[in-house]
Amino acid sequence: MKIKLLTVGEISDPCCRQLADKYGQRIDHYFPFERTAVRAEKLASLPPQEALLREARRIANQMQEADHSVVLDRRGKMLDSPGLAEWLNRSALRSIKTLLVIIGGPYGVHENLQQAADERLSLSSMTMGHELAAVLFLEQLYRACTILRGEKYHK
Repeated sequence: MKIKLLTVGEISDPCCRQLADKYGQRIDHYFPFERTAVRAEKLASLPPQEALLREARRIANQMQEADHSVVLDRRGKMLDSPGLAEWLNRSALRSIKTLLVIIGGPYGVHENLQQAADERLSLSSMTMGHELAAVLFLEQLYRACTILRGEKYHK
């Protein structure tokens, strides 16, 4: 199974980008991993719903029919770290070709795309910046990989 993280906008903060790269490289030892981004709309130029719709179209253009799409959203299903490991293992056992995890921009992900996604997961019921959400998710994904292998990273 390949894991692909798709974000709205590049991770521009140098600290977040460095951490995302670090965890992405670590994840790649367990599963083929790719991180990509679609262009974010300029927030001041459009109403939020129009910006979300345009970003959703860009995301949809990156999706393949066989992808198992997962939107990260504060209203999604919450898992603890062992639960995420179990979820990842079940995903791999179901012969999913590509696990596509989508993180929206400052306004999130358009409702149409959320409804079309195969699953919604939550990192927290709190709202957080999308760059920080990417780093947090990647760290938890790496942790899940180590749990599955019985490695000592998770305490």
